[in-house]
Amino acid sequence: MSEMENEKGRILVVDDEEAHAQTMADVLESLGHQCDVAYGVEQARRLLGSKSYDTVVSDLMMEGRPGGLDVLEAASRLDPRPPVMLVTAYADIDTCRKALNEGAFDYIQKPLDTEYFRTQVNRAVSHGRVLRQHKELADNLAEWKGFESIIGHSEPHDIGIYANPNYYFRYDSPRFRDLYTRYLRTPDPKRACEIMKEMQHLLAQDAVNLWVMNAPYIAAMRKEVMGWWQNQPTPSLNVTRVYLNR
Repeated sequence: MSEMENEKGRILVVDDEEAHAQTMADVLESLGHQCDVAYGVEQARRLLGSKSYDTVVSDLMMEGRPGGLDVLEAASRLDPRPPVMLVTAYADIDTCRKALNEGAFDYIQKPLDTEYFRTQVNRAVSHGRVLRQHKELADNLAEWKGFESIIGHSEPHDIGIYANPNYYFRYDSPRFRDLYTRYLRTPDPKRACEIMKEMQHLLAQDAVNLWVMNAPYIAAMRKEVMGWWQNQPTPSLNVTRVYLNR
């Protein structure tokens, strides 16, 4: 399993059907996640107001109305804002697409495909933990009076932050959000790679970020070690041509 799949998180599960809510919680707890269960919108609001969560998984239709949108709204008021996954029947897809434009992380159709459900929630948890880490870093920096510097960071699979219009650089592109949703839901790796290229091209065209610098890669090794990169073009180490010259 990848590092992202092994990452454990705190998840709020919301569904007014107790059996279905407990089933989702059981699936996620089997992966090592910690789950709280709310059986309605009001209970979900109380829990969101008293605890921090890496992800919220909510049924869309509750008590005869799209209560999941109320859960999404409550989560959107938090800082940091936890990713919200919506669970829906086929007839509710249009509402879920509207929710994506309002900041929902993704939606999953009923009946649940357990493996797909696990994968998507793991992605959301990873994203939620990154947001919390950013918030903690920002809070720490705010306490350092007079501190001036350049901050660099690199995260796995962090392209999803550009699909969140509430992220700190406020990039709001419906086209990018649509591409990212298609990327998440594409089972074909080749097609997913093509969509990823489209997303990267769009980010470059829109000039979302200005790259001021790239941190230098410095390595210290014995003089007998040959073939090591003098410069690091990617955040990885290529050791296929490294050898020891005795």
